[in-house]
Amino acid sequence: MRERIIEILRSIEAEHGVRVLYACESGSRAWGFASPDSDYDVRFVYVRPEDDYLRLESHRDVIEMMCPEENIDLAGWDLKKALPLFAKSNPSFYEWLNSPIVYMEDTRLREELRRLEKPCFNPRASFHHYLGIAVSHDLRYLERKGITLKKFLYYFRSLLCCEWVLQQGTPPPVRFDELFERMLPDITLREKTREMLRLKSESKEHDRAEVDEVLIDYANALRDRMEDKKDSVRVVPTVLDERLERLFLKTVKHQM
Repeated sequence: MRERIIEILRSIEAEHGVRVLYACESGSRAWGFASPDSDYDVRFVYVRPEDDYLRLESHRDVIEMMCPEENIDLAGWDLKKALPLFAKSNPSFYEWLNSPIVYMEDTRLREELRRLEKPCFNPRASFHHYLGIAVSHDLRYLERKGITLKKFLYYFRSLLCCEWVLQQGTPPPVRFDELFERMLPDITLREKTREMLRLKSESKEHDRAEVDEVLIDYANALRDRMEDKKDSVRVVPTVLDERLERLFLKTVKHQM
């Protein structure tokens, strides 16, 4: 599948006249709790020829492509769109840059962006992003039996990301196992979470299963704690760092 994804990315380059700078897996496969039938959520950053950025008529700054017969969903951002979002500490873009599954990359570009993560990172923006995901997957009003493992894991991971940001003040790990092994306070919770991941890896994407009530109760209590803390998370002002400007110009001019 890796070779097929790279083949599709090359076809996107040819069709749209762009250069893919970085492409990775996002979502459940990057997080480490994919089901056998999970989609491949490929996310990428691309750059256009220099002359395209000098025209009065602007180009669309997103490229999207679906391959439903192969369960591949691709979405890419123009570098000119991606870098201001990076400056705003966009959590999705931060996750792309730290994905454990990379299909294509300009190594120097990725390394430069990762060096700028710390000065650009805004804990409040990240915290509210993950809390918003948790709220959209809130389980307290659902039946405790028959919840999809996928829905619970999205909920649980988002809350643990909130707690990570609150405690560490840094972007949370992309891999869910790295996250919960660090953030869950006792061995029982960690063992129950490992078992849930095992079940998820063996079940279909939308299969329903009984989630351990201990985990549900812990997650809901964590949700309440994070709601109480949401206004106290540190804010870092958004600054379009001049290093990002230089990075954009160097990349467009193919100097990297």
